[in-house]
Amino acid sequence: MDKRSMGLLVDEFLSTVYANELPSDPSPRDDPSSEIWMSFSLRVERDEQYIRSHREALSRVVDERNALIHQMLWAFDPNSDESCQGLISRLDEQNERLRPHYEWVMQMLGTLQRVQQEILAKMEDILLPTGRDSGDAA
Repeated sequence: MDKRSMGLLVDEFLSTVYANELPSDPSPRDDPSSEIWMSFSLRVERDEQYIRSHREALSRVVDERNALIHQMLWAFDPNSDESCQGLISRLDEQNERLRPHYEWVMQMLGTLQRVQQEILAKMEDILLPTGRDSGDAA
């Protein structure tokens, strides 16, 4: 992921989260019968207008980030208070636009993690023997 551009990551994220179909063969191995594995995926259902608006908002952030990296930093003077304050203002503004998206993703990941933990706990209850079921006195 660290070698991909931010624009490609945003496109992949949006097309995965708002996908209409399940991922094709999510198996991590060539021979899935050799090991037990489980796969989780997360999809969000939204209308096309919402998805388009979300895509446009993230595209603006990508464009701003690209302008920052490829244009604004060339004109940046670290020895100038005015230049520093200008850059800080631009970054703060962008951060405020990005914050709701970040919080939304973190909320989704938190929900997914809680569900995974619940599934693990249920599987442990089913698969791991305990003293309660063996007839041993506690």
